[in-house]
Amino acid sequence: MAQGNPSQSEMAPAKAGAIWLLGNPFAKGDTEMSEEKDCERCGEPIPARRLEVLPYTRLCLQCSEAIGGDFKTYVIAENTGKPGSLKKNYGSWKVARKLRAITPIDKEKP
Repeated sequence: MAQGNPSQSEMAPAKAGAIWLLGNPFAKGDTEMSEEKDCERCGEPIPARRLEVLPYTRLCLQCSEAIGGDFKTYVIAENTGKPGSLKKNYGSWKVARKLRAITPIDKEKP
């Protein structure tokens, strides 16, 4: 094979790994599956059973229920009208998820 351009079969594993790394919104460092993590809100250890199901969670179950989870979900109406038209046809919806800012309990305002 000539030097320079790698074939698609050679690039596939690299692309898959890159997509996985980019697709992990919680990646701050190397985290082992067996590693215990503490809740970012209350400081209590996150149960191992929860970490098995949601390995990248930042919250224990009680805090997740209290603030609504790790993500904040937005629904955005999409304009399906013609470009340049003043008439707005909102015929479809887009759902966007962003990581929620987590404030520790001891720093929350009463």
